[in-house]
Order: sequence, then C-alpha cells, then structure tokens
Amino acid sequence: MKKPNLGSFVLFACISVCLINSLSACDKGWFGSECQYKCRCRQSCNLEGECPDKCENGWFGYKCQYRLHPYTAVIYKPNYYVTTILNDDNENTCITFEADGLIIILNELYYNPWIRLSTLKPENVHSTLRYLIQMLNVKEIIRRKLRAQSP
Repeated sequence: MKKPNLGSFVLFACISVCLINSLSACDKGWFGSECQYKCRCRQSCNLEGECPDKCENGWFGYKCQYRLHPYTAVIYKPNYYVTTILNDDNENTCITFEADGLIIILNELYYNPWIRLSTLKPENVHSTLRYLIQMLNVKEIIRRKLRAQSP
C-alpha cells in the first residue's frame, strides 16, 4: 500500500480552506448569508452589515436596508415646506409651529409596512394618520383639501 504524500495532503487542505472561505465571503459592499444585502452606510459596513456612522442619504432603518421614498411635507396655515428639516438625519430636530396641521404628500403610492412619527403632542398624530390611511390618490386628495381651505 502506498503511503500518502504529506505535501499533497497539505496542498489539498489549503485549497479546500481557500475555496470554502471564498464561497462564504461576500464581494465588497455586500453582506448576508447569501450576500443579498447591499451596504448602504455612509462609511463601509462591518461583516454583519452594521454601520459605524449613519446611513447613506435616502436610506434608513435596520442596517440601512429601507429606502426613503420621496415625499413633500407642508405645514399649512401658513404654508411652509418642512421636508428638508424632517430629513436632516437628526432625531432630536424639533419643529415648533402654530399651524392647523402637517400634510405629507407622497410622490407615488408605496407599500410601506410602517411610518414613524415623533411628536410632543401625540393627540395630534391621529389627524395626520387619517390622511395617510385614507389616501388612494394622494396628490388629488391633498390638493382638494388645500383648495377648500384657501380663501
């Protein structure tokens, strides 16, 4: 019986380890068990997709995997656009205003499983959500409401 060659065994072991590592490693900028998630961090992600800083503009949520759909936010009476302020990536930003309400105009219809609103007056959230929930043609409903309130 022929004795196994130690050099061949070491070479086979190295090739096997390299193949296994290359199959399990994701390309740069991707992560997940099947490399299905793209890194959306302002800085690079770690191997698990965690961000050391904040998400890229237009992305938010768990490991920056949720796309921020474009919208316009308007405080009416007086009309004042607050879209930029609401998207400053700072949860401590506070908008103080004396107005009848806040209108959020979605540029398209989306499937959003949730929306996050933070307010010091939770009793005011109901009226804002009422508009979001009832919208079928978002822009037209809001246009009608604004026209009805215009002098």
